[in-house]
Amino acid sequence: MAELRVTNAAANQPQADALHVSTTPDPASVSAPATDARQQPESVAVTFVRDLIEHHGDNNDFALAQAQASYAPTVDYHGKLTNLSSIIEDKRSYYQRWPERGYNVRNDSIAVSCANDRCKVSGIYDWIVRSPSTHKQEKGVADFSYTISIGPYPKIIAETGDVRP
Repeated sequence: MAELRVTNAAANQPQADALHVSTTPDPASVSAPATDARQQPESVAVTFVRDLIEHHGDNNDFALAQAQASYAPTVDYHGKLTNLSSIIEDKRSYYQRWPERGYNVRNDSIAVSCANDRCKVSGIYDWIVRSPSTHKQEKGVADFSYTISIGPYPKIIAETGDVRP
């Protein structure tokens, strides 16, 4: 967990070096930020996807609220047209199975292309999940690809990804 900065911080450890899985972010900050007209769509899309992936490690309520705000009503979700409520239920089940989660997007892996108010962002991230109640832990590397509809409130319209062997 320390590799991805997902640890319980020791009393003498600086706050910047640890991600507290039990933190409670302000759900009011979950709403997608309005796109600044001066920002390039590529930059907006990369920031949006990075925040989404890395905040999946936050507490369940915050992560679910962020997912609710980030996905379009219908999404090409891993190759299948899926409604938002089914996506949220999928995320909820995963978060309950793995209550402690950490994700770190590899900066050098990110690729982005934009056209016609849509951006595709892909790359690689490292992940680690734990379930203290079952004494299980898994970690690995995964590929991701998101297609984002860019506008005042970006929305995910397609998502794919696979855990690397």
